[in-house]
Amino acid sequence: MKFSHRHTFDATPARVIALFADPEYAASRGNDHSTAAPVVEGTVEDGFRVVTRAKIPSDQIPARFRQVIGDSVDVTYTEAWGGSDGDTWKGTFAVDVAGAPGHAAGELTMEPRGEGAELTARGLITVNVPLLGSTIERALVDPIIEVLEAELANADEWLAR
Repeated sequence: MKFSHRHTFDATPARVIALFADPEYAASRGNDHSTAAPVVEGTVEDGFRVVTRAKIPSDQIPARFRQVIGDSVDVTYTEAWGGSDGDTWKGTFAVDVAGAPGHAAGELTMEPRGEGAELTARGLITVNVPLLGSTIERALVDPIIEVLEAELANADEWLAR
């Protein structure tokens, strides 16, 4: 199932991208459930990648799926950004859940918007479960958007410092 989300920052694209590449900021993303420090590789100029691993307790998962996943689920989030094309950056993201028959992946764009920047995330949730896959995909869209909005609110707080 396709999804998209936009967020406007009160900072330039270059400043937001620099924040995303900052290991201290990366450590603050999803820190309640992280199992290890995020790995940040590369540079803003040449492109960088951030890999975060987390163990999500089942009470954070939609109720209808809890009996299937057990006490927790191991999630790996990978975000990769290329170097800039002028004042626009393009990237990708992937969410992989250990042992789950599906994942989410997509594209990211950071570009100027007025005096600030706009992040656009476009993704696809794929769940390979006969008869139930599309139902599960639809149920996952809102929780994924909620996590994304919380992460972007965290970025706004960091940028306001």
